[in-house]
Amino acid sequence: MTEASRILDCFAALRRALGGEVPAGGTESISIAQLHALRTLDEADRTAGELARAIVVSLPSLTQLVDGLVERGYVARRTDPDDRRKVRLSITVRGRDLYHRARQAAEARIDDLLQDLTPEQRTALVEGLEALHSAIHAQWRAGQGRSVTAAAVRAG
Repeated sequence: MTEASRILDCFAALRRALGGEVPAGGTESISIAQLHALRTLDEADRTAGELARAIVVSLPSLTQLVDGLVERGYVARRTDPDDRRKVRLSITVRGRDLYHRARQAAEARIDDLLQDLTPEQRTALVEGLEALHSAIHAQWRAGQGRSVTAAAVRAG
């Protein structure tokens, strides 16, 4: 079994363990992709292109994702005051509250999954995932975004 095959198997198991939606209290939940978009917008307002690059998804996929967040009142579209041709995306108060609740729920679920690992295994896992994250973004910046985006969209 190749390293790539082993990693894909691990990602599939992780997706099954986490589920497709992150609960945010009550009846509200959001997808992992929406969680990433809200996290990025919680850091700063962005254009659609900036957000797509930050979360490594294609612009058409991002449009669909953002439309759902706007419809639910979690994200607002605003005209850029410096360039009226641009639209900036910003997280709303409701979206920020949902993001923080969903983030806590996701972290708690991952903490549960990590309980059976030794401290050394946890450290190795985090360091390995951070290295993979850096490699994905480096490929994206180097212009190989199409293949990375397709993989990111399929994964989640």
